[in-house]
Amino acid sequence: MGKATQRLILWLNRSYKTPEWFDAVNRSEAEALELSIRSGEVVYSQFRGYNDFRGKVILDYGCGIGGKTIYYAAQGAKLAVGVDFQRNHDVALKYAKARNLPLQYIYLREDGSIDLGNETVDVIISSSVFEHLTDTEYSLREMKRVLRPGGFLLNRWNPYRTRYGSHLNAVLGVPFVH
Repeated sequence: MGKATQRLILWLNRSYKTPEWFDAVNRSEAEALELSIRSGEVVYSQFRGYNDFRGKVILDYGCGIGGKTIYYAAQGAKLAVGVDFQRNHDVALKYAKARNLPLQYIYLREDGSIDLGNETVDVIISSSVFEHLTDTEYSLREMKRVLRPGGFLLNRWNPYRTRYGSHLNAVLGVPFVH
């Protein structure tokens, strides 16, 4: 990498503030969880008209550390299930248990299948996940398999070639870094 490129990257890093959640992740899991719960509120509010979770089984597909799943459980869900590749959800489980929230976390199987029975979920909500999938078609088939008839998928993501698409901006503080 040339010196001019290095100077440009350093200038961009100083010019763009690192996102609050990235700083929190580096401080403590509890702070990161609180920010993740707040992001659940943002995602939930973006689906107005489709976000009545009362009495429903909700699947948070790509739940990360689990904060959004906690938020969905707190909205009256019968059960909120977070699914992701192997992660430690101890902090989230402790938080949910202290508040008596109907919550569980499961792992995606190695082949990407969801460890749930057919037609067991009322709503699947996914936020900033699809851009990370290697086999979107298979993942959608799995979601359809676990979704009850009349259920729906709420999905939002940043397309890869947008300002925040790669999520590297959170690490480097540079939009369009990819």
